[in-house]
Amino acid sequence: MNTYTRENIQSSMLKRVVFRIDFSGETDLQSFINRLKQQEFLKNAFGQFAIIPKRNISVSFKPKDIVEGQLPYAEAQNSILYRFYDCKIQDNPKVTLDLDTDSITLVVNCEDKYQGSSEYTKFISQTINELRSHDSYVSINRLGVRKIDVKVLEEGEEINDFFSENFYVANSLLQRPERSKSVVTELIDIKNIGINVTQLIDRVSDGKRRLIYDVDAFLEDKNLKQALDNNEIYKLLYNDMQDQMFELFKSVVSKKYLENCKQQKEKQNG
Repeated sequence: MNTYTRENIQSSMLKRVVFRIDFSGETDLQSFINRLKQQEFLKNAFGQFAIIPKRNISVSFKPKDIVEGQLPYAEAQNSILYRFYDCKIQDNPKVTLDLDTDSITLVVNCEDKYQGSSEYTKFISQTINELRSHDSYVSINRLGVRKIDVKVLEEGEEINDFFSENFYVANSLLQRPERSKSVVTELIDIKNIGINVTQLIDRVSDGKRRLIYDVDAFLEDKNLKQALDNNEIYKLLYNDMQDQMFELFKSVVSKKYLENCKQQKEKQNG
């Protein structure tokens, strides 16, 4: 039996979880949103809806501009973001569901009432199934989940209180303490799942050290299509991706921190 599991620890460093689906096709987004609004799982998850105008800046140029030495010009393009908010899942209002012409993003703020990702994973899985039912020709190009852990060191706290020697950016900082920022990134492939890992140390405005461990797991191409066709979205997101992310997390944090997380979870459960 594992001493530390996703069920028996509660990490205070986990600040944000992001689920994102990138898709393409000729989906009528407004029609899909109207369909979503009628679904019980959506009604049970969010209480409010808003249409948010946004401006994207695109840079464009003509070949003659280069010949004449002119700079490319910026062009403002208006677009719309559809947002569900006032979240009821885990009674956590700091959660939003954003829909755009080519993506669906569920952003979970974990600082208040986060009790694990299972319910959020179930919700986004239902949303994907609803999209595919609405438009059988839609192409899901990428499916991912991202978890961002952040710790600002207070007076008396040390890096090794929270991270092990596998938090490699700490080594470069020890060698060059005058550095204001240090970053290490890597791309890992585990069982066809791509995982982007970023370790970062910098300083916040008051000069305190900030430690960031940012992990983004994703699946694309034929492996994603197979999971979608086999109706394995929840398993893919919750088990295949997040189990691997948790193993990476355990490998980089200190045993002292994991034990504190376990004790916090036990107190929380009474």
